[in-house]
Amino acid sequence: MRRLAKAARLSAGDWCVLLRAGALLPVARIAVRVLTFRGIRSWVQQRPLRSQHGRRRPASPERAAYLVDLAARYCLWKPTCLERSLTLYRLLRKMGVEARFVIGTTSPPAGFAAHAWVEHNGRVLGGQGEDGYQELLSVENAAIRQDL
Repeated sequence: MRRLAKAARLSAGDWCVLLRAGALLPVARIAVRVLTFRGIRSWVQQRPLRSQHGRRRPASPERAAYLVDLAARYCLWKPTCLERSLTLYRLLRKMGVEARFVIGTTSPPAGFAAHAWVEHNGRVLGGQGEDGYQELLSVENAAIRQDL
């Protein structure tokens, strides 16, 4: 019952973002498995950086991150940070929000690990922190920067 009560409190705009996230998460999963990095970059940047919400007030970037995480909780699989970050980055672009998609790795002495996250105005969205990760590459709007 609590879940139904929470769902009833979501605004129409929240539902729109939540449903889009739910539709994009499986696409991101497939993209990660079949596309090269260039193909993935092309896919997430396919939508122009502009707002398409008309009179509706779009969700804040923080709210969009929360809604992507919410959609991820109800997937048939546990989406990776890469899948969630790709989904969030694409949604934010469609909403007209500037953001950075970042992939980082840990140093070899600590053991190799990779992580993906999205930043807006220098802040990590969705609680997917970058602590302990060295930025490997980032996608910012239409440009890619590689620090190798």
